Amino acid sequence: ALAHAPEARLVVVGRGPEEERCRRVAIEAGVSGRVSWAGTVPDAELLELYTGARLVVVPPAGEDLGYVPLEAFLSGKPVLTTEDAGGPLEFVEDGVTGLVVSPTAAAIGAALRVAWPDVAALAEMGERGRRRVEAITWDAAVSALLSAAGLRRS
Repeated sequence: ALAHAPEARLVVVGRGPEEERCRRVAIEAGVSGRVSWAGTVPDAELLELYTGARLVVVPPAGEDLGYVPLEAFLSGKPVLTTEDAGGPLEFVEDGVTGLVVSPTAAAIGAALRVAWPDVAALAEMGERGRRRVEAITWDAAVSALLSAAGLRRS
């Protein structure tokens, strides 16, 4: 996808078992100069990365929780994730707050090629995501749990 968007840079945050393979793929694809491997970053730096992003890609398989999409939405950024992402699918709605695609490199790349140039549409999806997660608070969560248990908050 980076090969088709000359101004695009990819920042990979976190570490995992696929990191070395991904680094090799970036070299083989000739885009390694446009990929930054940030590793684990402090919260302040993470906030800067979200602020500078046009789109946040979250392609995990079977992620139990969806913290990265929540953080992206709180920063007003849309999220591209995959159909097998697990927890992120609780928040990412295709075409509304981001993009949900098949869990293949080809599908992710195709979505990036189509979405990347449409800055206004991405910004609108990010704004809808921000509005969606603003309502998530501890008070709301506790009230929902108590309500589900047939109790009222005093």
